[in-house]
Amino acid sequence: MLSIPPSGAFGVSTPYMPKTAPELPTDNFKVSAQWTRRMNSLELWLTLKLHGRRAYEQHIDEQMRLAADFADWIGASEYFELSAPMYVPILNFRLRWAASDDELLRQHLELVDLVTRNGRRWISETRVAGRSVLRMMVISYLTGEPQLADLKSALNSRSTSCDCLPPRKRRILRRGQIASREISAASR
Repeated sequence: MLSIPPSGAFGVSTPYMPKTAPELPTDNFKVSAQWTRRMNSLELWLTLKLHGRRAYEQHIDEQMRLAADFADWIGASEYFELSAPMYVPILNFRLRWAASDDELLRQHLELVDLVTRNGRRWISETRVAGRSVLRMMVISYLTGEPQLADLKSALNSRSTSCDCLPPRKRRILRRGQIASREISAASR
């Protein structure tokens, strides 16, 4: 007789995973062995057996390079700053301007929602040393330069469209946008 585990038997709730909307069906990983540690170990063993250690080394080196490039972009950004040094291809960063920790949390949650809304990009909000940070991870073998360029573009454009800038910066930015529209209209 086949017994089906109760819903949520294998489920784990983590702050870095996106929340499932109530109207969506239950994720398979919550009711099957597919996402257990043993199954993940089997996947790792099979991949190493098929591709070899060298392929894994090259893949991890590429992930580290992509993350380091993204960290350099964060360091040069006028909107963001790194919250912690990068040791693995996971970056913690935050908005540069926030009046308080509560304001920083609100802005980060708004930015995460705006950037991840269409499902093409995935960043999350978490805590480092008790403060809100944004987290970006280069952990998929499908992640490359085009995906990170898209994320950079989304972060920049969403940072200017949400309430993530101090009032003075917003005024300067608006004046610049108005001026660029006037120049564009005059050149037609």
